Amino acid sequence: MNYSSLLPVSKSNLYAGLERYGSAHLQENILGIEVFKLSTSKQNAFVRKVMAITTIQLLVTLLLILFFSHIYPLLFPEPTNSQWYLPYVFLGVVGIVYLWQLWIYYFQLSKTHHLIYLSIFSISTSIVLSNLLSTYFYKSSSLIILLIMTGLFCCFLYTFQAKRSFSGFFPFVTCIGSLCFHSAWLRFLFGLDPIEVLIPVMIACLVCCYIITDLYYIMQNVTSDDYIYANIFFFIDFIYPIRFVHHFCELTDTVDTFPDILYPGPVELSR
Repeated sequence: MNYSSLLPVSKSNLYAGLERYGSAHLQENILGIEVFKLSTSKQNAFVRKVMAITTIQLLVTLLLILFFSHIYPLLFPEPTNSQWYLPYVFLGVVGIVYLWQLWIYYFQLSKTHHLIYLSIFSISTSIVLSNLLSTYFYKSSSLIILLIMTGLFCCFLYTFQAKRSFSGFFPFVTCIGSLCFHSAWLRFLFGLDPIEVLIPVMIACLVCCYIITDLYYIMQNVTSDDYIYANIFFFIDFIYPIRFVHHFCELTDTVDTFPDILYPGPVELSR
């Protein structure tokens, strides 16, 4: 009898078992194959789902901004009491709690719970943000959200081609080019001159570059079924920006743009 099989499993043996579960020749780990190791079509399908979810969240926020700016004042001309802000505080807390629960217990929850948690977080957060933005930054916030949506929608369309994967500089060029192109007619819609539209365009470009860069890192660490996880990644990294800085540093570990600076080689000491 093999008595070792009756003994408690140590932590080292448990980890060794988990490592043996992987299949190196199949490029798999215990969770599956990372997105960046898949074919171009499967990578683009994953990106398409993430971009669709993010764009829908922005669209809901934009519609709520319009509601709070034009329809809500007709229904409630003045605040009914001095504690009108308490429901928004409650919704903000609910959104943060569900985001945190989805982030911590994502791999223990079912797909149905993923959708429920994401919907509650998205709706509650959109209500709070749209109320604040419609009150203090109606014109600029609406323009910025529209510009971000045009950039992300162009990335969404980019994923329908099968020649190039979602990597490198092409997604950045596609997104920012589309964003700047649409800003030319959106400024007339909002009554802005070419100078006034520069700041919203710059903010929208930064947000789009943040989303694309973070998505590059996400694709190296999740499987093709974790598109909801990738979406909440954006919000977690925004709340905790040091995570994004760490991810950006990992992405640039293999950048050869300036090899003489990034990889100077061994240092020769003069005698």
